Amino acid sequence: MLPKLPAKQPRIVWLDVLRLCAIFMVICIHCSDPFNVSPEARSNPDFNLWGGIYGSFLRPCVPLFVMITGILLLPVKMSFEDFY
Repeated sequence: MLPKLPAKQPRIVWLDVLRLCAIFMVICIHCSDPFNVSPEARSNPDFNLWGGIYGSFLRPCVPLFVMITGILLLPVKMSFEDFY
C-alpha cells in the first residue's frame, strides 16, 4: 500500500528564482573548469588566477541546492518509515 501524499503546496517564487540562479552557477562552474584543469591554462598564470576566482565564487551552488531541498521537504508530516 502506498503512503498518502500530502496536498499539493503552492509554488514559492523566490525559491524558483534561487534554483534558477543555482542552475546557472552550475553551468558557469563547468565552463570555468577548463581554466583550472588544462595544461595550457595552468601554464598561463592569468587564466589560472581568474579560473580560480570564478570557481570560488560559483562553488556555493551545490550547498544552495541542498538547502533548497531542505526548505521544500520541511516540515515533514508523515511517519519516518513513509518518508524514507
